[in-house]
Amino acid sequence: MGNPSDFSIIKNFVEFLTEISAAPKIINTAEGWNNRIYQIDDEYILKTPLNREAERQLNLEVRISGFLSGRISVPVPLFIHYGEMENGTFAALYRKLNGVNITNTVYGRNEERIAPSELDIAERTDFYRRIAGVAWEIGLIDPFMIPGIPRRGGMELMKHYMDLLHTARDKLFGLIDGNTGKAIEKEFAHILKPELFSFVPQFIHGDLGGWNVLYDVKKRDVSGLIDWGNCSFSDPALDYSELVYDYGQEFSGIFLKNTNNTVLEINSRFMRRSEFYIRISGIIDVLYGIENDSTSYVKKGLEDIEKKFGT
Repeated sequence: MGNPSDFSIIKNFVEFLTEISAAPKIINTAEGWNNRIYQIDDEYILKTPLNREAERQLNLEVRISGFLSGRISVPVPLFIHYGEMENGTFAALYRKLNGVNITNTVYGRNEERIAPSELDIAERTDFYRRIAGVAWEIGLIDPFMIPGIPRRGGMELMKHYMDLLHTARDKLFGLIDGNTGKAIEKEFAHILKPELFSFVPQFIHGDLGGWNVLYDVKKRDVSGLIDWGNCSFSDPALDYSELVYDYGQEFSGIFLKNTNNTVLEINSRFMRRSEFYIRISGIIDVLYGIENDSTSYVKKGLEDIEKKFGT
C-alpha cells in the first residue's frame, strides 16, 4: 500500500465499499506526476492528488468526464464518488476501465502494459489509425460547450515556455555544462516566435501519451482514454508530440496520413512546435524532479538532456 495510513483514509472516503466487499483489496498501482493511483478489488480506481495543483486538475477531470462520454468514440472514466478524505484531500473514484496500457514508457509505472511492438504490423497500423481518429475527434469538440476549461493560445503558450526557460536557468543550468546550456538557450530562441506560435486553440487531452491509452488485446481496439486533468483549449501539436514521443516515427507517418489536416491545422509550424515539445521533455522532467525532491526524475531528465542537447 505504500503509506500505512492510506488504508484508513481510503476506507473512510469510500465507506460504501464495505457493502460490496467486507475487506476490500487496495493496491497502490502508481504514483505519477499528479496523483497516487489505487486499485480497489480490481473494480475501481481511486485517485488522490499529490498537491494543490493536482487537486485542481482532478476537480476538472471529474467535472468534464460526463461531458466527454459519448462525444468521442472511446470510453473515458466516469466518476461515481468524489469529495474530501479525512485528511482534507480531495479524491475521486471511478469504475475501472478494462484494458492494459499500450506504451513504450515504463518509467515509474506499475500498471499492466504492452508495447506497440508486441502487436503485429497490421494490428499496430490499425491501432495507430484508431488513435489518429480519436485525436481528430478531440479536436472537434466545441470550445463553447465546456465553460471554465483552461485556455492557452499562442501568446500565452509562448509566455509559459519563456517562464520555463527562466526557471531552467535558475535551477537546471547549474547541473549541466555551459555548452549544453547554450544549446538549450538557442533552441528556445529559435522557437519562441509569434509566427511559429500562430495556431487556432483546440480542445486537447494535454497528456496524450500511451501511458494514458488503454488497449483491449482480445478485441484489438482502444478500450479507454484516461487522465483528463490536463485538458485545455490550446495547441493540438502538444497531443501529437506526446504520441510521437511514446510511439515514434512509425506512428507519426500513419497519423499524418490518417488525420484531417484542416481540423488539426497540421503545417510546418505545427511540426516545428511538436519537435520543440519533444526536445524539451528532459528539461521538464528535471524541473519536476527538483520541485518534488525526486532524484530519479532528475537523473532521467539529465540523461535525456544530454542525449538531445549535449555536445
